[in-house]
Amino acid sequence: MNESSLTSLREARQNFLVWLGQMKKSPDPFSHPRSEFLELARQLQIAEQAIRTAPTSLRSSDDWKNETVEYIRVLKEVKARVANFEITLRIRGEQMKQKQVKLDVIRSWADLARHVG
Repeated sequence: MNESSLTSLREARQNFLVWLGQMKKSPDPFSHPRSEFLELARQLQIAEQAIRTAPTSLRSSDDWKNETVEYIRVLKEVKARVANFEITLRIRGEQMKQKQVKLDVIRSWADLARHVG
C-alpha cells in the first residue's frame, strides 16, 4: 500500500491545526504575514494532490478513511476561520472608504480656504 498519500494528507492536516492554533492566539488577519496564507494554499494543494493520487488499495483502508474524516473536520475549521477573516477585511475596507471620504472632504475645505483667504 502506498503510504505517501496518507502521509501527505496527515501532514497537511497537522499543518492546518498548527495554523489554526496560531490564528486563535492572534485572530486579526493583519497581524499575520502574507506568507502564512500562501503556505495555507500550498498545504491545500498538497492535500488535493494526495487525495487525487491515492491508490485504490489505500482508499479502502481504515487509516485512509479515518484520516480523511479528520482532514475534512479540520478543513471545515480552516474554512470558517478564513470566512471570518473575509468579513473582518470587508469591514475594514468599508471603514477605510469612509475615512477616505472624510479626508477628501477635509482636503476640499482646505483647498477652498486657500482660495478664499
